[in-house]
Formats: sequence, C-alpha cells, structure tokens
Amino acid sequence: MLSPEFLTRLEGTTVTINPSPDSPLHVGPTRWEIVSKVEERTHIVTQRDATNGLGPAYAAGKFLCRPASPDNDNPNSLSFMRIYKQIPIAGTEFTKAPMRAA
Repeated sequence: MLSPEFLTRLEGTTVTINPSPDSPLHVGPTRWEIVSKVEERTHIVTQRDATNGLGPAYAAGKFLCRPASPDNDNPNSLSFMRIYKQIPIAGTEFTKAPMRAA
C-alpha cells in the first residue's frame, strides 16, 4: 500500500535556519534552497494507536539543498536537510482543526 505524500512542492523553497543563541559558534542565520526530495516516510497512526502511546502521526522527508546566499564561498556545495511535519490522526483528516485539537 502506498503512503500518501505530505511534503510536496517544496523544491525551490528557501529555508532560513537560525542558530540557537546558546551556540558557542556564534554563526549567523543560514539560508538554503531545497533542490529535490530524496525520500519521504510517513508514520500514520489511528486514535487507538495514539491513545496507546505510539506518538503522533508524522511525515519525515529528506531533501537535497544548496546554499541560497549569493555571497556563499562555494555555491556548488550541497547538503541534506530533514523536515518533519505532524499530520492528522488517521480518520480525522477532514475534521476541523478545533475538533482534532480537543
């Protein structure tokens, strides 16, 4: 059975990563452009699964990215970025958000 995709149409999106203020490196924000999706995995749970402690439903995607800053020293450098997105519990996809939150 194929899992639905939740992380779609992100190619070309610019992501800004702000480092933690507690970071000892004192590096400024970095900007990355998503080039392509490498993979996506979906963890779908039912209400019973969630009640039994299996955690939230989510999608996790691995993306190939390149620096988006024009002043980057090496514009050909590539990196991977993992993006997580919490998704609705199976069977509640079409329920209004306030009802799902209750």
